Amino acid sequence: MIKKYIKQSFLVLMPLMFMQCEKDREKIKTDELLKECKTGAIEACYEVAIVKFRSGEKEEAKKLFSELCLKQEIKSCYNMGMINEMDNKYEEAKEFYHKACNADHAASCNAFGFLEKRRDDFESARSFYEKACKLKDMLGCYNQGLTEHTLRNLKKGDELLEKACAGGIKEACNYGKSR
Repeated sequence: MIKKYIKQSFLVLMPLMFMQCEKDREKIKTDELLKECKTGAIEACYEVAIVKFRSGEKEEAKKLFSELCLKQEIKSCYNMGMINEMDNKYEEAKEFYHKACNADHAASCNAFGFLEKRRDDFESARSFYEKACKLKDMLGCYNQGLTEHTLRNLKKGDELLEKACAGGIKEACNYGKSR
């Protein structure tokens, strides 16, 4: 009976001990990244911002992402766009997405297009989706295809949806079957 209890206790405690070890390792890694960040290592600062965002320190993450975006760390501009979009600050989000899109960050072009489509500016949305698609973002091709259909450019829309399907966007494969 005691052996069974010890075994059960071990099975319960082992994952907890493992989780604590992981937290300790993460803390050490974050401390090392912070040191690197303070020396100006942009990638380390980016990783610190990601860790802070994931751990709920949103304001600290925003501060780092914003500073990095000013230093032309384009993924940080995209992340600032996403954070602002989550906070329903669409105009601020568009500024960050636009900056990143101008630097050929495809996901930012796609996100900017989405915000344009939300305000029913389909022509503008199409141009941003088109850029994302040209940058080989298949979600951009998919969204451009849907927008082309909305604008009654069915042949072009179908071509883009086929491209998106071939590029791995399953929803694009099913689109033609549903209409």
